[in-house]
Amino acid sequence: MYRTTRETLARALIDLERHVDATPGIIAWAEAARPSPVEGRVSPTALAEERLIERLFQATSDIGLIIVEWVVHREAGGYDEMVDILLQEGAIMPTTAAGIRELTESYRVISRDYLTRRLDTRRALTAVLPALRAFIREVRAFLAEERVDLADVEDRLIAEDGDGHNQA
Repeated sequence: MYRTTRETLARALIDLERHVDATPGIIAWAEAARPSPVEGRVSPTALAEERLIERLFQATSDIGLIIVEWVVHREAGGYDEMVDILLQEGAIMPTTAAGIRELTESYRVISRDYLTRRLDTRRALTAVLPALRAFIREVRAFLAEERVDLADVEDRLIAEDGDGHNQA
């Protein structure tokens, strides 16, 4: 695996872990701060929850695609097929795959169907949180089995910018 691919994978895992860890606090903040719905107004908390769904989806899809293409040397035709391949290869368990599929569906609602469909973002985040935690554990275990060691890259990224993510 190329150095830049290892770094992208490590950075995406750090980013995902960071956002998963922040999710319960964001849900609690959004619930406490959620104003009553007002006609024609966009809730800042709903926007924050939608953005969190986007980031979680982006990180899981980046991680999944790198594993599919660079570790198991297969090609996914889309996100659903990527999840299928991760499941077939033993990188994730069936319950985790179901949660990642649910995250994908939530992302599709806010990115494609945003004008016609509503998404209960709090419920969606709460529902996928256990699967995201499992995804991180299972992917790390799979990478270890495949002898893809990211510890040196993650240690360097965290030392460079505190959490593996440049704060611009």
